Amino acid sequence: MTLYEFKMHLKRFGFVKFLLRNRRNKEENTKRDALKDDGRALIIDIENALKEMNIIFFADYGTLLGIIRDHKFISWDNDLDYGLLIDDSFDWKRFEQELSKSGFRKVREFEFKGHVKEQTYAKGILTVDFFGHQNLQDKSMGLGFFRKENYIYQSRNEFHVRKVEYVKIVDTKTVEFLGTTVHVPRNAEEYLESVYTKSWKIPDPKWSDDNNPNRNIEVLHELGRGTFYE
Repeated sequence: MTLYEFKMHLKRFGFVKFLLRNRRNKEENTKRDALKDDGRALIIDIENALKEMNIIFFADYGTLLGIIRDHKFISWDNDLDYGLLIDDSFDWKRFEQELSKSGFRKVREFEFKGHVKEQTYAKGILTVDFFGHQNLQDKSMGLGFFRKENYIYQSRNEFHVRKVEYVKIVDTKTVEFLGTTVHVPRNAEEYLESVYTKSWKIPDPKWSDDNNPNRNIEVLHELGRGTFYE
């Protein structure tokens, strides 16, 4: 048994889970407060940086939900989410180089079968997740990386992968949000329904992929890889 596998077994004990959960909750609360205070400025920085790259980008997931439904950051969110419409030729290294010019530092990256699918960047204590989406005929497809409860991973780099299908993202538009402009999918409400089901207009802080069986999700057999830079 490796040292990491031993740590995974240790985390299954109740008191260890309690300690880790408390630490995580404190960190998330700090980031929630920072998002309320500095999230608007971070969005401006992101939008300005991405406009220079000639790529299709948009506020995604919880960030998009707050923009369209709540007209503010959703109360339980603690980071920003952006989507990128990519294909196999998308240059993630150039993406990193361009973001670094605007003061962003890469803190995490997820790969599947040797191809980058998601990156996370930080500015101060706040982070932004960039998710790659690909249009396939009449649908958009994305990969999500996650850890299964009570699964013993052999290293911190191993992650399970789920493939999720959404409504096709054809184009973007800009909308007003907190006194600035943000790119969103042109079919934002239809897209949110494909992400969060028809109940997306009802706030649910306990929402997760696992308790929404109506979504088109496939957990893949092959594990993905996560790399952490700090």
